[in-house]
Amino acid sequence: MSSTRDIVVSITENASPSMDNLPNTVDVDTLTTTTGTQIFSINGVDTDSTILFYNMTCFPANCPFQVNTAGQILATENLNTHKIAAYDLNVWINDKWSLVGPETLSVTLTNINDIPVISNIPAGLSLTIPENSAVTKIILDTAVTDGNPGDTHTFTAVFTPGDGSNYFRIISGTGVIRPSQVIDYEELLAKGTTSFNVAVTANDGREDSVTKYFTLAVTDVNEPQTGFSQTTYQITGVETTTTFPDLNPTLANSVIDVDDTRDTQTLTMDCGTTTVLFAMDPTTGRVTKTDEYDLDATQQTTDTVACVVTATDAAGHTVTTNLNIIINEENDNPPVLNQDTYTHFLPINTGAGSQFGPFSSTDADVLTDHTDTTYTLTGGSGLFGFTDCCSVYNNVNFSTTAHNVGDSFSMTLTATNKNGLKDTATVNVILTDPVTTTAATVVTTTTTAATASSLAFPTFGDSGSISNFLDDPENLGWFIPTMILLAIMTALLAYMIYRCIRNPGAFARLGNLCKGRSLNCNWQTRSKMATKVKIPKKVKATNNKVNKVRQLGDNDGKYEWNTWSHIDFGNKAVEHR
Repeated sequence: MSSTRDIVVSITENASPSMDNLPNTVDVDTLTTTTGTQIFSINGVDTDSTILFYNMTCFPANCPFQVNTAGQILATENLNTHKIAAYDLNVWINDKWSLVGPETLSVTLTNINDIPVISNIPAGLSLTIPENSAVTKIILDTAVTDGNPGDTHTFTAVFTPGDGSNYFRIISGTGVIRPSQVIDYEELLAKGTTSFNVAVTANDGREDSVTKYFTLAVTDVNEPQTGFSQTTYQITGVETTTTFPDLNPTLANSVIDVDDTRDTQTLTMDCGTTTVLFAMDPTTGRVTKTDEYDLDATQQTTDTVACVVTATDAAGHTVTTNLNIIINEENDNPPVLNQDTYTHFLPINTGAGSQFGPFSSTDADVLTDHTDTTYTLTGGSGLFGFTDCCSVYNNVNFSTTAHNVGDSFSMTLTATNKNGLKDTATVNVILTDPVTTTAATVVTTTTTAATASSLAFPTFGDSGSISNFLDDPENLGWFIPTMILLAIMTALLAYMIYRCIRNPGAFARLGNLCKGRSLNCNWQTRSKMATKVKIPKKVKATNNKVNKVRQLGDNDGKYEWNTWSHIDFGNKAVEHR
Protein backbone atom coordinates (compact mmCIF):
# COMPACT_ATOMS: atom_id res chain seq x y z
CA MET A 1 0.00 0.00 0.00
CA SER A 2 1.25 3.46 -0.63
CA SER A 3 0.47 6.94 0.20
CA THR A 4 1.66 9.84 -1.91
CA ARG A 5 2.31 13.34 -0.88
CA ASP A 6 3.72 16.25 -2.82
CA ILE A 7 6.85 17.90 -1.43
CA VAL A 8 7.38 21.37 -2.69
CA VAL A 9 11.11 22.36 -2.76
CA SER A 10 11.62 26.09 -3.01
CA ILE A 11 15.20 26.98 -4.27
CA THR A 12 16.28 30.38 -3.04
CA GLU A 13 18.97 32.10 -5.10
CA ASN A 14 22.18 32.79 -3.11
CA ALA A 15 22.83 36.42 -2.32
CA SER A 16 26.41 37.28 -3.29
CA PRO A 17 28.55 38.84 -0.54
CA SER A 18 30.00 42.33 -0.97
CA MET A 19 32.68 44.59 0.52
CA ASP A 20 31.07 47.90 0.95
CA ASN A 21 34.29 49.85 1.99
CA LEU A 22 36.31 48.82 -0.99
CA PRO A 23 37.85 50.06 -3.15
CA ASN A 24 39.66 52.42 -0.80
CA THR A 25 43.01 54.03 0.10
CA VAL A 26 44.96 54.03 3.29
CA ASP A 27 48.22 55.67 4.52
CA VAL A 28 50.50 53.54 6.63
CA ASP A 29 53.17 55.16 8.84
CA THR A 30 56.33 53.10 8.70
CA LEU A 31 57.52 54.59 11.98
CA THR A 32 54.63 53.08 13.94
CA THR A 33 53.71 50.04 11.93
CA THR A 34 55.11 46.87 13.30
CA THR A 35 54.36 43.21 12.73
CA GLY A 36 50.61 42.49 13.28
CA THR A 37 49.54 46.08 13.05
CA GLN A 38 46.08 46.35 11.39
CA ILE A 39 46.16 48.84 8.58
CA PHE A 40 42.57 48.27 7.31
CA SER A 41 39.36 46.32 8.09
CA ILE A 42 37.12 45.09 5.27
CA ASN A 43 33.41 45.53 5.79
CA GLY A 44 32.05 42.29 4.27
CA VAL A 45 28.21 42.05 3.75
CA ASP A 46 26.20 38.90 2.96
CA THR A 47 22.43 38.83 3.43
CA ASP A 48 22.10 35.10 3.54
CA SER A 49 25.32 33.99 5.15
CA THR A 50 27.36 34.90 8.16
CA ILE A 51 30.38 32.91 7.20
CA LEU A 52 32.61 34.80 4.84
CA PHE A 53 36.13 34.18 3.56
CA TYR A 54 38.77 36.61 2.17
CA ASN A 55 41.87 36.31 0.09
CA MET A 56 44.23 38.88 -1.32
CA THR A 57 47.01 39.55 -3.77
CA CYS A 58 49.22 42.64 -3.97
CA PHE A 59 51.18 44.63 -6.39
CA PRO A 60 54.12 44.85 -6.22
CA ALA A 61 54.25 41.28 -5.09
CA ASN A 62 55.50 40.19 -1.73
CA CYS A 63 53.95 43.03 0.05
CA PRO A 64 54.26 43.18 3.84
CA PHE A 65 50.47 42.71 4.35
CA GLN A 66 47.94 39.94 4.64
CA VAL A 67 44.17 39.59 5.23
CA ASN A 68 42.72 37.32 7.88
CA THR A 69 39.35 35.56 8.06
CA ALA A 70 37.86 38.52 9.84
CA GLY A 71 38.63 40.78 6.90
CA GLN A 72 41.48 42.58 8.72
CA ILE A 73 44.52 43.55 6.71
CA LEU A 74 47.60 43.29 8.93
CA ALA A 75 51.29 44.19 8.54
CA THR A 76 53.44 41.12 8.33
CA GLU A 77 56.69 42.88 9.35
CA ASN A 78 58.04 45.96 10.97
CA LEU A 79 57.81 48.65 8.35
CA ASN A 80 60.50 50.74 10.04
CA THR A 81 63.03 50.01 7.33
CA HIS A 82 60.62 49.26 4.49
CA LYS A 83 61.50 51.15 1.35
CA ILE A 84 58.56 50.52 -1.13
CA ALA A 85 56.29 53.49 -0.90
CA ALA A 86 52.95 52.05 -2.21
CA TYR A 87 51.04 48.84 -2.78
CA ASP A 88 47.73 47.91 -4.42
CA LEU A 89 45.99 45.19 -2.41
CA ASN A 90 43.44 43.19 -4.44
CA VAL A 91 40.88 41.57 -2.14
CA TRP A 92 38.20 38.89 -2.77
CA ILE A 93 35.28 37.89 -0.57
CA ASN A 94 33.73 34.39 -0.59
CA ASP A 95 30.65 32.94 1.13
CA LYS A 96 31.38 29.43 -0.07
CA TRP A 97 29.14 29.78 -3.07
CA SER A 98 30.05 33.07 -4.57
CA LEU A 99 33.50 34.62 -4.95
CA VAL A 100 33.29 38.35 -5.33
CA GLY A 101 36.13 40.62 -6.22
CA PRO A 102 38.67 41.83 -6.52
CA GLU A 103 38.29 45.14 -4.88
CA THR A 104 41.44 47.27 -4.48
CA LEU A 105 42.86 48.84 -1.37
CA SER A 106 45.63 51.30 -2.27
CA VAL A 107 48.23 51.46 0.54
CA THR A 108 50.70 54.36 0.77
CA LEU A 109 53.63 54.07 3.20
CA THR A 110 54.61 57.26 4.90
CA ASN A 111 57.86 58.22 6.74
CA ILE A 112 59.87 55.75 4.74
CA ASN A 113 63.40 55.83 6.19
CA ASP A 114 66.37 57.07 4.15
CA ILE A 115 69.59 55.27 5.16
CA PRO A 116 72.14 57.78 6.45
CA VAL A 117 75.22 58.16 4.30
CA ILE A 118 78.64 59.08 5.74
CA SER A 119 79.81 61.78 3.40
CA ASN A 120 83.34 62.72 4.47
CA ILE A 121 85.15 59.38 4.49
CA PRO A 122 86.07 58.67 0.88
CA ALA A 123 87.66 55.43 -0.14
CA GLY A 124 91.39 55.31 0.65
CA LEU A 125 91.26 58.12 3.20
CA SER A 126 94.39 58.30 5.34
CA LEU A 127 94.65 60.60 8.31
CA THR A 128 97.53 61.36 10.67
CA ILE A 129 97.80 62.67 14.17
CA PRO A 130 101.05 63.89 15.71
CA GLU A 131 102.13 62.26 18.92
CA ASN A 132 101.52 64.22 22.13
CA SER A 133 98.35 65.75 20.69
CA ALA A 134 95.81 66.92 23.25
CA VAL A 135 92.80 64.70 23.96
CA THR A 136 90.59 67.53 22.74
CA LYS A 137 92.07 67.43 19.26
CA ILE A 138 89.49 66.54 16.58
CA ILE A 139 90.86 63.92 14.24
CA LEU A 140 87.65 63.54 12.22
CA ASP A 141 84.16 65.01 12.59
CA THR A 142 81.99 62.41 10.82
CA ALA A 143 79.39 63.96 8.51
CA VAL A 144 76.23 62.25 7.23
CA THR A 145 73.52 63.02 4.77
CA ASP A 146 69.94 61.80 5.49
CA GLY A 147 66.69 62.24 3.62
CA ASN A 148 64.89 62.32 6.95
CA PRO A 149 65.84 65.67 8.35
CA GLY A 150 64.46 64.90 11.74
CA ASP A 151 66.52 61.79 12.31
CA THR A 152 68.98 61.69 15.17
CA HIS A 153 72.18 59.83 14.43
CA THR A 154 74.54 57.80 16.55
CA PHE A 155 78.03 56.70 15.53
CA THR A 156 80.26 53.75 16.25
CA ALA A 157 83.89 53.04 15.36
CA VAL A 158 85.89 49.85 15.36
CA PHE A 159 89.73 50.04 15.50
CA THR A 160 92.11 47.43 14.14
CA PRO A 161 94.34 46.37 15.86
CA GLY A 162 91.96 46.28 18.74
CA ASP A 163 94.13 48.23 21.16
CA GLY A 164 93.50 51.27 18.99
CA SER A 165 90.43 51.77 21.16
CA ASN A 166 92.88 52.47 24.01
CA TYR A 167 94.23 55.44 22.12
CA PHE A 168 91.20 56.74 20.22
CA ARG A 169 87.45 57.17 20.76
CA ILE A 170 84.42 58.29 18.80
CA ILE A 171 81.76 60.41 20.42
CA SER A 172 78.58 58.50 19.60
CA GLY A 173 76.29 61.51 19.51
CA THR A 174 78.45 63.64 17.22
CA GLY A 175 80.73 61.29 15.27
CA VAL A 176 83.82 63.22 16.40
CA ILE A 177 86.93 61.05 16.70
CA ARG A 178 89.52 62.20 19.25
CA PRO A 179 92.56 60.79 21.06
CA SER A 180 91.53 59.12 24.29
CA GLN A 181 94.97 59.85 25.78
CA VAL A 182 98.19 61.67 24.98
CA ILE A 183 99.81 59.25 22.58
CA ASP A 184 103.53 58.50 22.68
CA TYR A 185 104.87 57.54 19.28
CA GLU A 186 107.83 55.75 20.81
CA GLU A 187 105.45 53.57 22.86
CA LEU A 188 103.55 52.53 19.74
CA LEU A 189 106.81 51.99 17.90
CA ALA A 190 107.92 49.61 20.64
CA LYS A 191 104.67 47.68 20.20
CA GLY A 192 105.26 47.36 16.49
CA THR A 193 102.43 49.45 15.12
CA THR A 194 101.85 53.15 14.68
CA SER A 195 98.89 52.91 12.29
CA PHE A 196 95.30 51.75 12.77
CA ASN A 197 92.36 50.90 10.48
CA VAL A 198 89.12 52.55 11.54
CA ALA A 199 85.58 51.43 10.54
CA VAL A 200 82.86 54.08 11.15
CA THR A 201 79.09 53.47 11.04
CA ALA A 202 76.23 55.94 11.47
CA ASN A 203 72.72 54.96 12.65
CA ASP A 204 69.59 57.10 12.37
CA GLY A 205 67.67 55.13 14.96
CA ARG A 206 66.26 52.71 12.43
CA GLU A 207 69.10 51.71 10.18
CA ASP A 208 72.89 51.68 9.99
CA SER A 209 74.71 53.48 7.27
CA VAL A 210 77.14 51.77 5.02
CA THR A 211 80.36 51.36 7.03
CA LYS A 212 83.19 53.56 5.89
CA TYR A 213 86.90 52.83 6.43
CA PHE A 214 90.01 54.95 6.75
CA THR A 215 93.58 54.67 8.06
CA LEU A 216 94.74 56.62 11.08
CA ALA A 217 98.52 56.91 11.64
CA VAL A 218 100.35 58.41 14.59
CA THR A 219 103.31 60.49 13.43
CA ASP A 220 106.54 61.17 15.25
CA VAL A 221 107.15 64.63 16.59
CA ASN A 222 110.71 65.89 16.92
CA GLU A 223 110.86 66.31 20.64
CA PRO A 224 113.57 68.31 22.43
CA GLN A 225 116.66 66.49 23.59
CA THR A 226 117.01 66.16 27.33
CA GLY A 227 120.77 66.64 27.45
CA PHE A 228 124.07 64.79 27.11
CA SER A 229 124.95 61.66 29.03
CA GLN A 230 127.69 63.67 30.80
CA THR A 231 127.93 67.27 31.92
CA THR A 232 131.64 67.49 31.06
CA TYR A 233 133.85 65.67 28.58
CA GLN A 234 137.61 65.76 28.20
CA ILE A 235 140.04 65.09 25.38
CA THR A 236 143.83 65.34 25.51
CA GLY A 237 146.47 66.14 22.92
CA VAL A 238 149.75 67.90 22.41
CA GLU A 239 150.73 71.11 20.69
CA THR A 240 150.87 69.65 17.20
CA THR A 241 147.95 67.23 17.52
CA THR A 242 145.79 67.55 14.42
CA THR A 243 143.00 65.08 15.25
CA PHE A 244 141.99 64.27 18.80
CA PRO A 245 140.83 60.73 19.61
CA ASP A 246 137.09 60.14 19.47
CA LEU A 247 135.17 59.90 22.68
CA ASN A 248 133.44 56.60 23.37
CA PRO A 249 130.59 56.97 22.81
CA THR A 250 131.02 59.89 20.46
CA LEU A 251 129.52 63.23 21.36
CA ALA A 252 126.81 62.72 18.75
CA ASN A 253 125.83 59.40 20.34
CA SER A 254 125.93 60.92 23.81
CA VAL A 255 122.94 63.17 23.12
CA ILE A 256 119.86 61.94 24.98
CA ASP A 257 116.95 62.25 22.57
CA VAL A 258 113.68 60.32 22.74
CA ASP A 259 113.60 60.46 18.97
CA ASP A 260 116.76 58.38 19.02
CA THR A 261 118.11 57.48 15.58
CA ARG A 262 115.14 59.05 13.81
CA ASP A 263 116.62 62.44 14.64
CA THR A 264 119.92 63.97 13.56
CA GLN A 265 122.24 66.03 15.71
CA THR A 266 124.47 68.82 14.43
CA LEU A 267 127.36 69.59 16.76
CA THR A 268 129.19 72.87 17.17
CA MET A 269 131.56 74.18 19.80
CA ASP A 270 132.57 77.53 21.19
CA CYS A 271 136.01 77.86 22.75
CA GLY A 272 136.04 81.62 23.05
CA THR A 273 139.01 83.37 21.48
CA THR A 274 140.70 80.04 20.70
CA THR A 275 137.76 78.72 18.68
CA VAL A 276 139.64 79.48 15.45
CA LEU A 277 142.28 76.93 16.41
CA PHE A 278 139.81 74.05 16.57
CA ALA A 279 137.16 72.48 14.36
CA MET A 280 134.43 70.00 15.24
CA ASP A 281 132.92 67.45 12.88
CA PRO A 282 129.22 68.39 12.94
CA THR A 283 128.14 64.77 12.58
CA THR A 284 130.40 62.84 14.96
CA GLY A 285 131.77 65.55 17.23
CA ARG A 286 135.38 64.65 16.41
CA VAL A 287 137.70 67.54 17.26
CA THR A 288 140.58 68.57 15.04
CA LYS A 289 143.10 71.34 15.43
CA THR A 290 143.54 73.74 12.53
CA ASP A 291 146.79 75.24 13.77
CA GLU A 292 149.49 74.57 16.32
CA TYR A 293 148.58 75.43 19.89
CA ASP A 294 151.94 76.86 20.92
CA LEU A 295 152.64 76.54 24.63
CA ASP A 296 156.31 77.40 24.18
CA ALA A 297 155.52 81.01 23.41
CA THR A 298 153.87 81.41 26.80
CA GLN A 299 156.27 79.05 28.60
CA GLN A 300 153.48 76.70 29.65
CA THR A 301 153.79 72.98 30.03
CA THR A 302 150.04 72.39 29.77
CA ASP A 303 146.87 74.35 29.16
CA THR A 304 143.16 73.57 29.30
CA VAL A 305 140.81 75.05 26.72
CA ALA A 306 137.24 75.20 28.02
CA CYS A 307 134.64 74.79 25.28
CA VAL A 308 130.86 74.60 25.18
CA VAL A 309 129.45 72.00 22.80
CA THR A 310 125.95 72.53 21.39
CA ALA A 311 123.85 69.78 19.79
CA THR A 312 121.06 71.01 17.50
CA ASP A 313 118.47 68.53 16.27
CA ALA A 314 116.54 68.64 13.01
CA ALA A 315 113.81 70.76 14.60
CA GLY A 316 116.26 73.30 16.00
CA HIS A 317 116.14 72.12 19.61
CA THR A 318 119.46 72.53 21.40
CA VAL A 319 121.28 71.11 24.40
CA THR A 320 124.80 71.88 25.61
CA THR A 321 127.63 70.24 27.47
CA ASN A 322 131.17 71.17 28.47
CA LEU A 323 134.28 69.95 26.68
CA ASN A 324 137.74 70.47 28.13
CA ILE A 325 140.59 70.21 25.63
CA ILE A 326 143.86 69.58 27.45
CA ILE A 327 146.97 70.55 25.49
CA ASN A 328 150.31 69.27 26.77
CA GLU A 329 153.69 70.66 25.79
CA GLU A 330 155.62 68.41 23.45
CA ASN A 331 159.13 68.19 22.17
CA ASP A 332 158.34 69.86 18.88
CA ASN A 333 161.16 72.38 18.53
CA PRO A 334 164.63 71.44 17.31
CA PRO A 335 167.68 72.83 19.03
CA VAL A 336 169.06 75.83 17.18
CA LEU A 337 172.82 76.32 17.05
CA ASN A 338 173.81 79.91 17.63
CA GLN A 339 175.61 80.11 14.25
CA ASP A 340 175.30 78.52 10.86
CA THR A 341 179.07 78.42 10.38
CA TYR A 342 181.92 78.32 12.86
CA THR A 343 185.45 79.17 11.65
CA HIS A 344 188.55 78.54 13.74
CA PHE A 345 192.07 79.51 12.69
CA LEU A 346 194.44 76.97 14.11
CA PRO A 347 198.18 77.62 14.10
CA ILE A 348 199.76 74.67 12.38
CA ASN A 349 202.06 73.95 15.29
CA THR A 350 199.29 73.82 17.92
CA GLY A 351 199.75 70.82 20.16
CA ALA A 352 197.26 67.96 20.05
CA GLY A 353 194.26 68.30 22.38
CA SER A 354 193.87 72.04 22.01
CA GLN A 355 190.16 72.86 22.40
CA PHE A 356 188.10 75.58 20.89
CA GLY A 357 184.45 76.29 21.56
CA PRO A 358 182.30 75.43 23.40
CA PHE A 359 179.36 75.44 21.05
CA SER A 360 175.85 76.10 22.27
CA SER A 361 172.26 75.97 21.09
CA THR A 362 168.85 77.12 22.17
CA ASP A 363 165.55 75.18 22.30
CA ALA A 364 162.14 76.85 22.41
CA ASP A 365 160.54 73.96 24.29
CA VAL A 366 159.63 74.40 27.95
CA LEU A 367 160.10 71.09 29.74
CA THR A 368 163.70 70.39 30.72
CA ASP A 369 163.38 66.92 29.31
CA HIS A 370 162.52 68.47 25.95
CA THR A 371 165.56 70.78 25.91
CA ASP A 372 168.24 68.19 26.62
CA THR A 373 170.61 68.33 23.66
CA THR A 374 173.48 66.16 22.55
CA TYR A 375 176.15 67.23 20.08
CA THR A 376 178.02 65.20 17.51
CA LEU A 377 180.80 66.14 15.11
CA THR A 378 181.27 64.39 11.78
CA GLY A 379 184.00 64.82 9.18
CA GLY A 380 187.57 65.90 9.71
CA SER A 381 189.03 62.52 8.76
CA GLY A 382 189.66 61.63 12.39
CA LEU A 383 191.94 64.63 12.87
CA PHE A 384 189.53 66.26 15.30
CA GLY A 385 187.52 65.14 18.29
CA PHE A 386 184.58 66.47 20.28
CA THR A 387 184.26 66.72 24.05
CA ASP A 388 181.17 66.05 26.11
CA CYS A 389 181.03 69.71 26.98
CA CYS A 390 180.73 70.70 23.37
CA SER A 391 184.23 71.71 22.36
CA VAL A 392 186.32 70.65 19.36
CA TYR A 393 189.95 69.60 19.79
CA ASN A 394 192.66 68.59 17.39
CA ASN A 395 193.93 65.03 17.65
CA VAL A 396 197.32 65.84 16.07
CA ASN A 397 199.91 68.56 15.88
CA PHE A 398 199.56 69.43 12.21
CA SER A 399 203.16 70.64 11.97
CA THR A 400 204.15 66.97 12.26
CA THR A 401 201.91 65.97 9.38
CA ALA A 402 201.93 66.56 5.66
CA HIS A 403 199.36 69.34 6.01
CA ASN A 404 200.39 72.90 5.21
CA VAL A 405 199.40 76.36 6.26
CA GLY A 406 196.20 77.25 4.46
CA ASP A 407 194.75 73.75 4.56
CA SER A 408 191.16 73.80 5.76
CA PHE A 409 188.95 71.14 7.24
CA SER A 410 185.16 71.24 7.03
CA MET A 411 183.09 69.31 9.55
CA THR A 412 179.43 69.13 10.47
CA LEU A 413 178.27 69.87 13.97
CA THR A 414 174.86 68.37 14.81
CA ALA A 415 172.73 69.27 17.83
CA THR A 416 170.00 66.68 18.52
CA ASN A 417 167.29 66.59 21.18
CA LYS A 418 165.57 63.52 22.63
CA ASN A 419 162.85 63.62 20.01
CA GLY A 420 165.39 63.36 17.22
CA LEU A 421 164.92 66.95 16.11
CA LYS A 422 168.22 68.45 15.07
CA ASP A 423 170.12 71.42 13.72
CA THR A 424 173.44 71.41 11.93
CA ALA A 425 176.22 73.90 11.37
CA THR A 426 179.49 73.82 9.47
CA VAL A 427 182.72 73.94 11.44
CA ASN A 428 185.71 75.12 9.41
CA VAL A 429 189.23 74.82 10.79
CA ILE A 430 191.96 76.61 8.81
CA LEU A 431 195.62 76.01 9.45
CA THR A 432 197.59 79.25 9.84
CA ASP A 433 201.23 80.11 10.28
CA PRO A 434 202.88 78.59 13.29
CA VAL A 435 202.91 80.54 16.51
CA THR A 436 206.46 81.61 17.52
CA THR A 437 207.73 83.75 20.34
CA THR A 438 210.41 85.62 18.28
CA ALA A 439 209.75 88.43 15.86
CA ALA A 440 210.39 87.94 12.18
CA THR A 441 213.36 89.72 10.55
CA VAL A 442 212.84 93.01 8.76
CA VAL A 443 212.76 92.40 5.08
CA THR A 444 213.41 95.96 3.85
CA THR A 445 214.00 99.36 5.30
CA THR A 446 210.40 100.29 4.63
CA THR A 447 208.45 97.10 5.32
CA THR A 448 208.60 94.91 8.45
CA ALA A 449 207.27 91.38 8.33
CA ALA A 450 204.70 90.65 10.97
CA THR A 451 205.39 87.92 13.51
CA ALA A 452 203.67 84.65 13.02
CA SER A 453 201.76 85.08 16.25
CA SER A 454 200.34 88.39 15.04
CA LEU A 455 199.06 86.67 11.90
CA ALA A 456 197.05 84.13 13.84
CA PHE A 457 193.35 84.87 13.88
CA PRO A 458 191.49 85.14 17.14
CA THR A 459 189.63 82.01 18.20
CA PHE A 460 186.07 82.06 16.90
CA GLY A 461 183.78 83.73 19.38
CA ASP A 462 186.53 85.77 21.13
CA SER A 463 185.84 89.42 21.63
CA GLY A 464 188.49 90.40 19.11
CA SER A 465 187.40 88.16 16.27
CA ILE A 466 186.69 89.67 12.86
CA SER A 467 183.30 88.04 12.66
CA ASN A 468 182.22 89.57 15.93
CA PHE A 469 183.51 92.97 14.79
CA LEU A 470 181.53 92.86 11.55
CA ASP A 471 178.44 91.51 13.28
CA ASP A 472 178.17 94.72 15.29
CA PRO A 473 175.94 97.24 13.40
CA GLU A 474 177.59 100.17 15.23
CA ASN A 475 181.02 99.15 13.91
CA LEU A 476 179.67 98.85 10.39
CA GLY A 477 178.19 102.32 10.74
CA TRP A 478 181.62 104.00 10.80
CA PHE A 479 183.74 101.29 9.21
CA ILE A 480 182.08 101.34 5.80
CA PRO A 481 182.19 105.17 5.33
CA THR A 482 185.81 105.18 6.47
CA MET A 483 186.76 102.54 3.92
CA ILE A 484 184.98 104.47 1.18
CA LEU A 485 186.79 107.71 2.13
CA LEU A 486 190.12 105.91 2.30
CA ALA A 487 189.58 104.44 -1.16
CA ILE A 488 188.80 107.89 -2.56
CA MET A 489 191.91 109.42 -0.98
CA THR A 490 194.09 106.55 -2.25
CA ALA A 491 192.76 106.99 -5.76
CA LEU A 492 193.34 110.74 -5.62
CA LEU A 493 196.93 110.26 -4.41
CA ALA A 494 197.62 107.74 -7.14
CA TYR A 495 196.26 110.14 -9.72
CA MET A 496 198.48 112.98 -8.48
CA ILE A 497 201.58 110.80 -8.59
CA TYR A 498 200.66 109.69 -12.05
CA ARG A 499 200.32 113.30 -13.21
CA CYS A 500 203.59 114.21 -11.55
CA ILE A 501 205.42 111.51 -13.43
CA ARG A 502 203.86 112.29 -16.79
CA ASN A 503 204.01 116.10 -16.44
CA PRO A 504 206.70 117.28 -14.01
CA GLY A 505 206.15 120.96 -14.71
CA ALA A 506 202.61 120.78 -13.52
CA PHE A 507 203.77 120.45 -9.95
CA ALA A 508 206.75 122.82 -9.96
CA ARG A 509 204.99 125.04 -7.49
CA LEU A 510 204.98 122.27 -4.92
CA GLY A 511 208.52 123.07 -3.63
CA ASN A 512 210.11 122.60 -7.02
CA LEU A 513 209.63 118.93 -6.44
CA CYS A 514 211.53 118.01 -9.53
CA LYS A 515 213.46 121.36 -9.78
CA GLY A 516 212.34 121.92 -13.30
CA ARG A 517 214.04 118.83 -14.54
CA SER A 518 212.40 115.98 -16.22
CA LEU A 519 211.34 113.47 -13.61
CA ASN A 520 212.80 110.36 -15.16
CA CYS A 521 212.32 108.05 -12.23
CA ASN A 522 213.91 104.74 -12.90
CA TRP A 523 211.93 102.47 -10.64
CA GLN A 524 213.73 99.46 -11.92
CA THR A 525 217.09 100.64 -10.47
CA ARG A 526 216.01 102.51 -7.35
CA SER A 527 214.81 99.57 -5.32
CA LYS A 528 214.36 95.90 -5.72
CA MET A 529 211.77 95.97 -2.98
CA ALA A 530 209.07 97.22 -5.27
CA THR A 531 210.04 95.34 -8.38
CA LYS A 532 206.81 94.46 -10.13
CA VAL A 533 206.76 90.86 -11.04
CA LYS A 534 204.51 88.77 -13.14
CA ILE A 535 202.30 86.49 -11.14
CA PRO A 536 203.37 82.93 -11.75
CA LYS A 537 200.79 80.80 -13.47
CA LYS A 538 200.56 78.59 -10.45
CA VAL A 539 199.40 81.54 -8.37
CA LYS A 540 195.62 81.57 -8.46
CA ALA A 541 193.58 84.49 -7.19
CA THR A 542 190.26 83.22 -5.83
CA ASN A 543 188.93 86.70 -5.17
CA ASN A 544 188.30 89.10 -8.02
CA LYS A 545 189.39 91.97 -5.82
CA VAL A 546 193.04 90.95 -6.03
CA ASN A 547 194.48 93.47 -8.48
CA LYS A 548 198.19 93.71 -7.74
CA VAL A 549 200.84 91.34 -6.53
CA ARG A 550 204.36 92.62 -5.94
CA GLN A 551 207.36 90.52 -5.18
CA LEU A 552 209.30 91.61 -2.12
CA GLY A 553 213.07 91.51 -2.00
CA ASP A 554 215.32 89.44 -4.18
CA ASN A 555 213.00 86.70 -5.20
CA ASP A 556 212.81 85.36 -1.68
CA GLY A 557 209.44 83.85 -2.33
CA LYS A 558 207.50 86.48 -0.44
CA TYR A 559 204.58 88.29 -1.99
CA GLU A 560 202.22 91.00 -0.93
CA TRP A 561 198.82 92.10 -2.23
CA ASN A 562 196.59 94.94 -1.30
CA THR A 563 193.30 93.31 -0.46
CA TRP A 564 192.04 90.61 1.83
CA SER A 565 191.99 87.65 -0.46
CA HIS A 566 192.80 84.02 -0.80
CA ILE A 567 195.79 83.39 -3.02
CA ASP A 568 196.60 79.80 -3.84
CA PHE A 569 200.31 79.27 -4.52
CA GLY A 570 199.84 75.67 -5.39
CA ASN A 571 201.41 74.16 -2.32
CA LYS A 572 200.37 76.84 0.10
CA ALA A 573 197.40 79.09 0.64
CA VAL A 574 197.43 82.31 2.61
CA GLU A 575 194.26 84.00 3.80
CA HIS A 576 195.64 87.36 4.92
CA ARG A 577 197.79 90.19 3.82
